[in-house]
Amino acid sequence: MAKISKVVGSAIIFIGLISAVLASPSNNFFDIFNALFSTQTATASATVNAFVETSITNSTVTFGSLDPGSQNNTAASNPTQITNTVNSNTAIDIYLQATDLTSGGNSIPVANLKVAQTGSGTKTVMVEATANYLNGNSANNGYYENVAVGNSADFHFFLTVPNSQAAGVYSGTVTIKSVQDGQAPTI
Repeated sequence: MAKISKVVGSAIIFIGLISAVLASPSNNFFDIFNALFSTQTATASATVNAFVETSITNSTVTFGSLDPGSQNNTAASNPTQITNTVNSNTAIDIYLQATDLTSGGNSIPVANLKVAQTGSGTKTVMVEATANYLNGNSANNGYYENVAVGNSADFHFFLTVPNSQAAGVYSGTVTIKSVQDGQAPTI
């Protein structure tokens, strides 16, 4: 019996609320109903950072056996390809720099290493890694500019061996740096 009286009591309150609404001068149930609640809104915001991910083919630039005095020897590994992967969320600019090729106390100067965008394209002399990037250090001066997500850039390397260069196995480093389009690279 107690349960029925609670339901009856609730029904009386509800009927009383409806009666109050109907007796209201505005006769608008929603005005009364909304007065029982408060709704607030907040603005949500987020900053999504640029994300650059690249992949490389032929991560070793190999020239094989060369003779002293030979010029513009094509790397057997040409082309080296950098791909702006689909995981990136921005276009990229690609910057290059290199070191001398050394063997013990002997070296082939970095100026003897050249790069081109195609096998028969204009060959550009590489620059020393401690000083600059090829084309400079400022934004929008990459060797390649605005490489879209999912696209690739080819690098063809060439080496001139000086006359009377000492025999040896020479090695150095080519740095290929990809940055968000419009950003300057750091050394």
